Amino acid sequence: PSLYKKISHDLPIAICKRFIMGFLHQAIVHGNLNLKLNDGSLLSFGDGTPCGSDNSPVTLRVFDEWFFVKTALEYDLGLARSYMAGHFVVEPLVEQKEYHPVLKPSSERDETTPTIGDPVGLTR
Repeated sequence: PSLYKKISHDLPIAICKRFIMGFLHQAIVHGNLNLKLNDGSLLSFGDGTPCGSDNSPVTLRVFDEWFFVKTALEYDLGLARSYMAGHFVVEPLVEQKEYHPVLKPSSERDETTPTIGDPVGLTR
């Protein structure tokens, strides 16, 4: 890789990824948040205890590591922009019965449909 790519792409990702990981380790105390990265690694945060009435882990599949830069620099707006750009998706729960019936009727389609989520079809 060229020096320009290292400075303009790889370095910001490395710095922001480290910042976000440190933040998540401190901020996620109860429950379970998983990040699936493109290299096959799975990063887990939290102690795994039930958080409120929900004991299912939340899993984000990160497709583009620029997600860490956008989130570190712009916080919640960066997270939203990163989602809209397709840098990550929230994976659906494994069991349909885990969805709270008020929040998600069991008759509705899951989050990985083009209508309800994953608009660019990255999880298929």
